[in-house]
Amino acid sequence: MDSSEAVLQRFKSSNDKITALLRGTPGTEAQTRLEEASLLISRAEQEVAQGSYLLATYDAQMLSASIKQLKEQLYSARVQAAPRKKFAFSKASKNRVETFAEERLHNEELPAATSAPAHASVSIENTTDRGINGARCSTIVKTAEDLVGADYVLSDLRQCTIHLRGRMGALRIQNVQDCLIYAGPVAGATFVNDVQNSCLILISHQLRIHSSSNVTFLLQVQSNPTIEDCRGMRFGAALPDDPDTAELAKLSSMGERKDKWMQVQDFGWLKSTASPNWCSLTVHEGKQAVLDCKDGIERGCQ
Repeated sequence: MDSSEAVLQRFKSSNDKITALLRGTPGTEAQTRLEEASLLISRAEQEVAQGSYLLATYDAQMLSASIKQLKEQLYSARVQAAPRKKFAFSKASKNRVETFAEERLHNEELPAATSAPAHASVSIENTTDRGINGARCSTIVKTAEDLVGADYVLSDLRQCTIHLRGRMGALRIQNVQDCLIYAGPVAGATFVNDVQNSCLILISHQLRIHSSSNVTFLLQVQSNPTIEDCRGMRFGAALPDDPDTAELAKLSSMGERKDKWMQVQDFGWLKSTASPNWCSLTVHEGKQAVLDCKDGIERGCQ
Protein backbone atom coordinates (compact mmCIF):
# COMPACT_ATOMS: atom_id res chain seq x y z
CA MET A 1 0.00 0.00 0.00
CA ASP A 2 1.42 3.36 -1.00
CA SER A 3 1.72 6.19 1.52
CA SER A 4 2.45 9.91 1.52
CA GLU A 5 5.94 9.18 2.84
CA ALA A 6 6.61 6.83 -0.08
CA VAL A 7 5.43 9.44 -2.60
CA LEU A 8 7.65 12.11 -1.03
CA GLN A 9 10.66 9.79 -0.86
CA ARG A 10 10.32 8.76 -4.53
CA PHE A 11 10.11 12.40 -5.55
CA LYS A 12 13.21 13.28 -3.53
CA SER A 13 15.13 10.50 -5.24
CA SER A 14 13.95 11.64 -8.68
CA ASN A 15 14.68 15.28 -7.87
CA ASP A 16 18.26 14.45 -6.88
CA LYS A 17 18.86 12.56 -10.15
CA ILE A 18 17.31 15.32 -12.27
CA THR A 19 19.29 18.05 -10.52
CA ALA A 20 22.54 16.15 -11.09
CA LEU A 21 21.73 15.82 -14.81
CA LEU A 22 20.88 19.51 -15.15
CA ARG A 23 24.10 20.54 -13.44
CA GLY A 24 26.28 18.40 -15.69
CA THR A 25 29.08 20.08 -17.61
CA PRO A 26 28.35 21.24 -21.18
CA GLY A 27 29.71 19.04 -23.92
CA THR A 28 28.86 16.72 -26.75
CA GLU A 29 26.79 14.55 -24.38
CA ALA A 30 24.65 17.48 -23.20
CA GLN A 31 21.71 16.69 -25.49
CA THR A 32 21.52 13.08 -24.25
CA ARG A 33 21.81 14.22 -20.64
CA LEU A 34 19.03 16.79 -20.99
CA GLU A 35 16.73 14.34 -22.80
CA GLU A 36 17.16 11.96 -19.86
CA ALA A 37 16.36 14.80 -17.45
CA SER A 38 13.23 15.65 -19.47
CA LEU A 39 12.07 12.04 -19.31
CA LEU A 40 12.63 11.87 -15.54
CA ILE A 41 10.74 15.14 -15.00
CA SER A 42 7.73 13.81 -16.94
CA ARG A 43 7.85 10.56 -14.99
CA ALA A 44 8.09 12.40 -11.66
CA GLU A 45 5.15 14.64 -12.58
CA GLN A 46 3.04 11.60 -13.44
CA GLU A 47 3.93 9.85 -10.16
CA VAL A 48 3.08 12.95 -8.13
CA ALA A 49 -0.27 13.29 -9.93
CA GLN A 50 -1.07 9.63 -9.26
CA GLY A 51 -0.17 9.94 -5.58
CA SER A 52 -1.65 13.40 -4.98
CA TYR A 53 -4.70 12.02 -3.15
CA LEU A 54 -2.34 10.71 -0.44
CA LEU A 55 -0.63 14.05 0.13
CA ALA A 56 -1.54 16.96 2.37
CA THR A 57 -2.42 20.11 0.45
CA TYR A 58 0.86 21.80 1.43
CA ASP A 59 2.95 18.82 0.27
CA ALA A 60 1.08 18.58 -3.05
CA GLN A 61 1.60 22.29 -3.71
CA MET A 62 5.28 22.04 -2.76
CA LEU A 63 5.89 19.17 -5.18
CA SER A 64 4.02 20.95 -7.98
CA ALA A 65 6.19 24.04 -7.43
CA SER A 66 9.34 21.88 -7.46
CA ILE A 67 8.36 20.27 -10.77
CA LYS A 68 7.69 23.69 -12.28
CA GLN A 69 11.14 24.84 -11.15
CA LEU A 70 12.77 21.75 -12.67
CA LYS A 71 11.06 22.47 -15.99
CA GLU A 72 12.37 26.04 -15.93
CA GLN A 73 15.89 24.79 -15.17
CA LEU A 74 15.64 22.30 -18.03
CA TYR A 75 14.62 25.05 -20.43
CA SER A 76 17.55 27.24 -19.33
CA ALA A 77 19.95 24.32 -19.70
CA ARG A 78 18.70 23.63 -23.23
CA VAL A 79 19.15 27.26 -24.21
CA GLN A 80 22.73 27.24 -22.89
CA ALA A 81 23.53 23.95 -24.62
CA ALA A 82 22.12 25.05 -27.99
CA PRO A 83 24.75 25.98 -30.60
CA ARG A 84 25.20 29.70 -31.14
CA LYS A 85 23.79 31.15 -34.35
CA LYS A 86 26.44 32.25 -36.82
CA PHE A 87 26.31 35.73 -38.29
CA ALA A 88 24.87 35.73 -41.81
CA PHE A 89 25.09 38.61 -44.28
CA SER A 90 22.26 37.26 -46.39
CA LYS A 91 18.86 38.52 -45.35
CA ALA A 92 17.28 35.28 -46.54
CA SER A 93 19.74 33.25 -44.46
CA LYS A 94 19.10 35.46 -41.45
CA ASN A 95 15.35 34.87 -41.79
CA ARG A 96 15.85 31.10 -42.05
CA VAL A 97 18.01 31.04 -38.91
CA GLU A 98 15.55 33.16 -36.94
CA THR A 99 12.62 31.04 -38.10
CA PHE A 100 14.41 27.85 -37.03
CA ALA A 101 15.25 29.36 -33.62
CA GLU A 102 11.64 30.41 -33.07
CA GLU A 103 10.33 26.97 -34.05
CA ARG A 104 12.83 25.23 -31.79
CA LEU A 105 11.92 27.48 -28.85
CA HIS A 106 8.21 26.78 -29.44
CA ASN A 107 8.79 23.03 -29.59
CA GLU A 108 10.85 23.09 -26.38
CA GLU A 109 8.23 25.00 -24.45
CA LEU A 110 5.33 22.72 -25.41
CA PRO A 111 4.91 18.92 -25.39
CA ALA A 112 4.61 16.99 -28.64
CA ALA A 113 0.81 17.00 -28.59
CA THR A 114 0.74 20.81 -28.84
CA SER A 115 1.12 20.74 -32.59
CA ALA A 116 -2.02 18.66 -33.00
CA PRO A 117 -5.05 20.57 -34.31
CA ALA A 118 -8.13 21.07 -32.22
CA HIS A 119 -10.27 17.93 -31.75
CA ALA A 120 -7.43 15.65 -32.91
CA SER A 121 -6.57 12.45 -31.06
CA VAL A 122 -3.71 12.83 -28.62
CA SER A 123 -0.41 11.20 -29.54
CA ILE A 124 0.36 7.88 -27.86
CA GLU A 125 3.20 9.32 -25.77
CA ASN A 126 0.69 11.45 -23.83
CA THR A 127 -1.45 8.51 -22.76
CA THR A 128 -0.87 5.52 -20.53
CA ASP A 129 -3.10 2.79 -19.11
CA ARG A 130 -3.53 4.92 -15.99
CA GLY A 131 -3.83 8.45 -17.31
CA ILE A 132 -3.33 11.29 -19.77
CA ASN A 133 -0.50 13.76 -19.28
CA GLY A 134 0.74 16.80 -21.21
CA ALA A 135 -1.86 16.97 -24.00
CA ARG A 136 -2.57 20.20 -25.86
CA CYS A 137 -5.51 21.08 -28.16
CA SER A 138 -6.71 17.48 -28.35
CA THR A 139 -9.96 15.56 -28.12
CA ILE A 140 -9.45 12.27 -26.28
CA VAL A 141 -12.03 9.53 -25.71
CA LYS A 142 -11.52 6.62 -23.30
CA THR A 143 -14.10 3.85 -23.03
CA ALA A 144 -14.87 1.28 -20.36
CA GLU A 145 -12.41 -1.12 -22.04
CA ASP A 146 -9.64 1.45 -21.54
CA LEU A 147 -10.54 2.42 -17.98
CA VAL A 148 -11.26 -1.11 -16.63
CA GLY A 149 -12.57 0.22 -13.32
CA ALA A 150 -9.12 1.34 -12.13
CA ASP A 151 -7.89 4.69 -10.79
CA TYR A 152 -7.18 7.30 -13.49
CA VAL A 153 -5.18 10.54 -13.67
CA LEU A 154 -5.53 13.63 -15.88
CA SER A 155 -2.59 16.05 -15.54
CA ASP A 156 -0.93 18.99 -17.30
CA LEU A 157 -3.67 19.50 -19.91
CA ARG A 158 -4.35 22.65 -21.92
CA GLN A 159 -7.34 23.40 -24.19
CA CYS A 160 -8.47 19.78 -24.44
CA THR A 161 -11.81 18.00 -24.56
CA ILE A 162 -11.67 14.74 -22.58
CA HIS A 163 -14.30 11.97 -22.48
CA LEU A 164 -13.82 9.24 -19.85
CA ARG A 165 -16.79 6.96 -20.50
CA GLY A 166 -16.44 4.12 -18.07
CA ARG A 167 -16.30 3.05 -14.47
CA MET A 168 -13.26 4.22 -12.43
CA GLY A 169 -12.20 3.56 -8.86
CA ALA A 170 -10.94 7.12 -8.33
CA LEU A 171 -10.16 10.06 -10.59
CA ARG A 172 -7.46 12.71 -10.10
CA ILE A 173 -7.47 15.92 -12.15
CA GLN A 174 -4.44 18.16 -11.66
CA ASN A 175 -2.79 21.14 -13.39
CA VAL A 176 -5.51 21.62 -16.03
CA GLN A 177 -6.40 24.84 -17.85
CA ASP A 178 -9.08 25.74 -20.41
CA CYS A 179 -10.46 22.21 -20.75
CA LEU A 180 -13.83 20.49 -21.05
CA ILE A 181 -13.94 17.15 -19.23
CA TYR A 182 -16.70 14.53 -19.14
CA ALA A 183 -16.01 11.70 -16.70
CA GLY A 184 -17.83 8.95 -14.87
CA PRO A 185 -19.02 7.06 -13.13
CA VAL A 186 -16.36 7.22 -10.38
CA ALA A 187 -17.09 4.73 -7.62
CA GLY A 188 -14.87 6.51 -5.09
CA ALA A 189 -13.69 10.11 -5.03
CA THR A 190 -12.74 12.61 -7.71
CA PHE A 191 -9.83 14.80 -6.56
CA VAL A 192 -9.42 18.16 -8.35
CA ASN A 193 -6.31 20.28 -7.78
CA ASP A 194 -4.98 23.36 -9.61
CA VAL A 195 -7.67 23.55 -12.31
CA GLN A 196 -8.37 26.87 -14.01
CA ASN A 197 -10.96 28.19 -16.50
CA SER A 198 -12.52 24.81 -17.24
CA CYS A 199 -15.81 22.92 -17.26
CA LEU A 200 -16.10 19.50 -15.60
CA ILE A 201 -19.14 17.26 -16.03
CA LEU A 202 -18.81 14.47 -13.48
CA ILE A 203 -20.70 11.50 -12.11
CA SER A 204 -18.88 10.58 -8.91
CA HIS A 205 -19.52 9.33 -5.40
CA GLN A 206 -17.39 12.12 -3.85
CA LEU A 207 -15.81 15.35 -5.12
CA ARG A 208 -12.92 17.21 -3.42
CA ILE A 209 -11.54 20.41 -4.94
CA HIS A 210 -8.36 22.28 -3.99
CA SER A 211 -6.53 25.41 -5.22
CA SER A 212 -8.69 26.02 -8.30
CA SER A 213 -10.41 29.02 -9.87
CA ASN A 214 -13.10 29.85 -12.43
CA VAL A 215 -14.37 26.29 -12.88
CA THR A 216 -17.89 25.08 -13.72
CA PHE A 217 -18.97 21.73 -12.25
CA LEU A 218 -22.10 19.99 -13.56
CA LEU A 219 -22.58 17.07 -11.22
CA GLN A 220 -24.31 13.94 -10.15
CA VAL A 221 -22.81 13.16 -6.73
CA GLN A 222 -23.80 11.17 -3.66
CA SER A 223 -22.02 13.28 -1.05
CA ASN A 224 -21.48 16.99 -0.51
CA PRO A 225 -18.76 18.49 -2.73
CA THR A 226 -15.92 20.11 -0.77
CA ILE A 227 -13.71 23.04 -1.79
CA GLU A 228 -10.59 24.54 -0.21
CA ASP A 229 -8.50 27.53 -1.32
CA CYS A 230 -10.77 28.05 -4.35
CA ARG A 231 -12.30 31.06 -6.11
CA GLY A 232 -15.05 31.38 -8.70
CA MET A 233 -16.48 27.86 -8.40
CA ARG A 234 -19.85 27.31 -10.09
CA PHE A 235 -22.01 24.24 -9.42
CA GLY A 236 -24.99 22.88 -11.31
CA ALA A 237 -26.80 19.61 -11.93
CA ALA A 238 -25.65 17.32 -14.72
CA LEU A 239 -27.58 18.17 -17.89
CA PRO A 240 -30.03 15.33 -18.66
CA ASP A 241 -30.58 16.34 -22.30
CA ASP A 242 -26.90 16.70 -23.13
CA PRO A 243 -25.89 13.64 -25.21
CA ASP A 244 -22.38 13.43 -23.71
CA THR A 245 -23.75 13.57 -20.17
CA ALA A 246 -26.43 11.01 -21.05
CA GLU A 247 -23.67 8.66 -22.21
CA LEU A 248 -22.14 8.80 -18.72
CA ALA A 249 -25.50 8.42 -16.98
CA LYS A 250 -26.17 5.16 -18.84
CA LEU A 251 -23.13 3.64 -17.12
CA SER A 252 -24.05 4.84 -13.63
CA SER A 253 -26.02 2.91 -11.04
CA MET A 254 -25.68 5.61 -8.36
CA GLY A 255 -29.12 7.11 -8.67
CA GLU A 256 -29.70 10.77 -9.33
CA ARG A 257 -29.52 12.34 -5.84
CA LYS A 258 -29.90 15.74 -7.49
CA ASP A 259 -29.88 17.57 -4.15
CA LYS A 260 -26.22 16.86 -3.37
CA TRP A 261 -24.53 18.95 -6.05
CA MET A 262 -25.54 22.22 -4.38
CA GLN A 263 -24.63 21.27 -0.81
CA VAL A 264 -21.08 22.54 -1.18
CA GLN A 265 -18.81 22.78 1.87
CA ASP A 266 -16.08 25.44 1.74
CA PHE A 267 -13.36 24.48 4.23
CA GLY A 268 -11.73 27.89 3.75
CA TRP A 269 -14.85 29.84 4.79
CA LEU A 270 -15.69 29.46 8.48
CA LYS A 271 -18.11 32.38 8.83
CA SER A 272 -21.83 31.88 9.25
CA THR A 273 -22.57 33.83 6.06
CA ALA A 274 -22.60 32.17 2.63
CA SER A 275 -19.22 31.53 1.05
CA PRO A 276 -18.34 34.01 -1.74
CA ASN A 277 -16.16 31.38 -3.39
CA TRP A 278 -18.93 29.43 -5.11
CA CYS A 279 -22.42 29.83 -6.56
CA SER A 280 -25.13 27.60 -8.03
CA LEU A 281 -26.20 27.51 -11.67
CA THR A 282 -29.56 27.03 -13.33
CA VAL A 283 -29.89 24.44 -16.10
CA HIS A 284 -29.77 27.23 -18.69
CA GLU A 285 -26.62 28.68 -17.13
CA GLY A 286 -25.02 25.25 -17.09
CA LYS A 287 -25.72 24.75 -20.79
CA GLN A 288 -24.29 28.19 -21.57
CA ALA A 289 -21.15 27.43 -19.55
CA VAL A 290 -20.50 24.30 -21.63
CA LEU A 291 -21.01 26.23 -24.88
CA ASP A 292 -18.66 28.99 -23.70
CA CYS A 293 -16.04 26.40 -22.78
CA LYS A 294 -16.26 24.74 -26.21
CA ASP A 295 -15.96 28.10 -27.95
CA GLY A 296 -12.94 29.05 -25.83
CA ILE A 297 -11.13 25.81 -26.70
CA GLU A 298 -11.87 26.22 -30.40
CA ARG A 299 -10.61 29.81 -30.45
CA GLY A 300 -7.51 28.97 -28.46
CA CYS A 301 -6.52 26.12 -30.76
CA GLN A 302 -6.98 27.91 -34.09
